[in-house]
Amino acid sequence: MADSPDDDMGQSSDELDRRDAPTRGPIIAALAVVVVLIGLILIPQWLHPFASRVSDEDSVRMAVNNHYTAQNALNYDTFTRWTCAAKLPPRDEFLTRATASRDVNGPIVIPPGKIADVAINGDRASATVSWHYGKKTDAVTTTATTLVRQDNQWKVC
Repeated sequence: MADSPDDDMGQSSDELDRRDAPTRGPIIAALAVVVVLIGLILIPQWLHPFASRVSDEDSVRMAVNNHYTAQNALNYDTFTRWTCAAKLPPRDEFLTRATASRDVNGPIVIPPGKIADVAINGDRASATVSWHYGKKTDAVTTTATTLVRQDNQWKVC
């Protein structure tokens, strides 16, 4: 028999509370969907890392960009990773020249799309780089840049 006149069809309030209580089923299903979606995104990344999906031309462009970015940041350690051994200045010389140039002219700026005409021939590559200094935006310089592959990485030479 019902405990109060408000109960449905003779059911006790405890039975109604259990019937109306939220279940864990929808929450578990939502979590399962999220886990599957994350897996679909991450598994291809593990199987084919970014470096294996980058073309040689794009690797050359990244090497040129990273070379100049390290120079702008006065980061000799990073600069050495993107510069061929034959053209690597001593640390003090690099810091002196790069600091003086940046102080007078501003950082080197390579606008998007201005590392062009990439040509690769074995372990040598070339690219045309159009750049300007941050304080001299109207004075665009176009430089033919040579790169070599050392330790399986492109480096500006």
